[in-house]
Amino acid sequence: MPDDDPLLGRTIKEHEFLEVLGQRGMGTVYRARHVLLEEERAIKVIGSQFASNESFVTRFIREARVLRRLATDERMKDAEGTKHVVRLYEFWRDEGMLFMALEFLQGESLQSRLAARGRMAVTESIKIAREIALGLNVAHQVGIVHRDVSPDNVQLVPGEHGEELVKVMDFGIAKALEETHEKRTGFFMGKLQYASPEQCSGSDIDFRADVYSLGVILYRMVAGRLPFESTSPLGFLHKHLNEQPAPPSTHLPAGELPERLEGLILKALAKNRVERQSSMEELIRELDGASPSVGGRREAGARDPEWGQRLMPGDMFAERYLILGRLGEGGMGVVYRATDSNLGEPVALKMISSKIASDPVSLERFKREVILARRVTHRNACRIHDTGEFRGIPFVSMELIEGKSLRAVLRDEHRLSLARGLPIARQILEGLSAAHEVGIVHRDLKPENIMIAEGGRAVIMDFGLSVAADSARLTKTGYILGSPHYMSPEQVRGGPVDARSDVYAMGVILFRIFTGELPFNGTRIEIYMAHLQHPPPRPSERAPEIQGPLEAIILRALEKQPDNRFASARELAKALADVRGPADGVVGAAAATGPDDTWDDSSTKEARGPEGQLQGRSWGQQKHAEVERPARETVAPARDLSGAMALMAGHHPSNQDTKEAQAELRADVEAPEQKRQEDENKRREEEKTRGKVERGGITDERK
Repeated sequence: MPDDDPLLGRTIKEHEFLEVLGQRGMGTVYRARHVLLEEERAIKVIGSQFASNESFVTRFIREARVLRRLATDERMKDAEGTKHVVRLYEFWRDEGMLFMALEFLQGESLQSRLAARGRMAVTESIKIAREIALGLNVAHQVGIVHRDVSPDNVQLVPGEHGEELVKVMDFGIAKALEETHEKRTGFFMGKLQYASPEQCSGSDIDFRADVYSLGVILYRMVAGRLPFESTSPLGFLHKHLNEQPAPPSTHLPAGELPERLEGLILKALAKNRVERQSSMEELIRELDGASPSVGGRREAGARDPEWGQRLMPGDMFAERYLILGRLGEGGMGVVYRATDSNLGEPVALKMISSKIASDPVSLERFKREVILARRVTHRNACRIHDTGEFRGIPFVSMELIEGKSLRAVLRDEHRLSLARGLPIARQILEGLSAAHEVGIVHRDLKPENIMIAEGGRAVIMDFGLSVAADSARLTKTGYILGSPHYMSPEQVRGGPVDARSDVYAMGVILFRIFTGELPFNGTRIEIYMAHLQHPPPRPSERAPEIQGPLEAIILRALEKQPDNRFASARELAKALADVRGPADGVVGAAAATGPDDTWDDSSTKEARGPEGQLQGRSWGQQKHAEVERPARETVAPARDLSGAMALMAGHHPSNQDTKEAQAELRADVEAPEQKRQEDENKRREEEKTRGKVERGGITDERK
């Protein structure tokens, strides 16, 4: 690449351009460094010489919009496939050029690997195809069809833990499903070798066009060749439209390709899209069941250490559990819906990955979750049936809860009325009380860990961070365990916890349920500082219909000092029992309050419209609310940095032993403060120049 490239060595919008990575049809890709964040990024640029090309510009902007949509859609926030789509950081126009700052991916393209190897092992092919499907499924869930799924748009990169990770790239010709009927006569979009029949014919397309293209890729990986070969574009068009592919096994030694895998490939390559997998989710399920098997069961051992993560409906696990489907996947492993043949009832079957099982601390956490959870026997806590290990896979079977998480409920409904929210809150407290009464502190209570079953039963899940009063803490020095928004001040400090830490978390949950918002928001360090230093806002300021007794209960649960809170979930439950919703009459007598718990009923007199019109925004948007809130709620980094550091490390000197944790903490605290100081100095200089220094502060007039 030319060393005299005009962008090399320049810094544009905090990005220093370091080298040219390559040139694509839409422009040039550079390696750059964000000078403030000190992280590398890939920047795609359409130069001024191409900026007048309407087709280039439209495609470039479309890609940015698609990636932005994938990154911001609330439905995809926790989707498994999000990590398999390249991330967009920024998009801007400058000096007549268009810039797109993307995640910098180190590795190789699938095209390069195929060119070097010819064909790939079955297990590797299944893994890569599965992760491509996960990434595409994220796009499909928000209504986006990629339309150009091919090996050169798939990057193979190292993951955080050394594993290989697949990233789907180049959404330049992707379109929303409602737009895919728009086409140009005689103009083909995509690569002919991987194009679906409907793309070749110019017909309307849907998600199944991407299924077909992935089927071609999978055929190419396992067979070492394309399903259709031609020396001309017309030849590819004719074959995709009219010819049936030869089974991939015809290009391989007998018995090397599993029948189930060959069947799903040929199904994906069906000419009639109705005969293909109906979605990426269906294709993923079929891929999960396509690994080599013996007698219908997965092979264990070093050849496929993750076999327990890829069970399919109809498989039998541990000669006892009939797999019915996949419920979800988390940090510890996979949870399946299954039938316990011994009990004759449906169960949730949780098993952890080999990566977690090989780590003594993580494995001990898994075992502890089972041991602690079995102590808690209550209808509002998930019931454990059995635990064991089969062919190296630790597992636990538990009660199957049909419903959705409290987080999903709040996402859909924003906040709950008293009539709906109070019964849920009381049930959570009943389950939590049962845990406290056998000496168990949950330590990670949050809406994600609470299921709302059919019929309205609330069930506490996931005791993975729980601790018994008489047990040793399984934490690494300097590490903070828990979820920032719901952590008590003592958890933030790394100090000892008891039932009152769960009471604090329950206070946050109550605040969230009835106001639709969190008491504290911001960056991770801002949230930590708020838990330690800032009083919570009054719930009535966010939702005036919250009356005095309920507000007093929530504020007492959120006291900074554990001694000022309710002593246990049972005590909090008793206080909440006196609160009545509209259906039960007037809000009842107040709970016992701390010395500073006072309330002003004038805040409840403002008339409000229907509940659905009260907020008009999602709970994640309160930081940008139009209504200015009292200064007491402001969450900001502490300006006395040494004091903040001491506060974070206070009451737990061992935090000083972990240099990495302290360095990360200091960076999180100092970076916002340094930026604030730089901005303030700049404003002062500007005001001095203009002669507009105002008494009592500086007015920022910059646009």
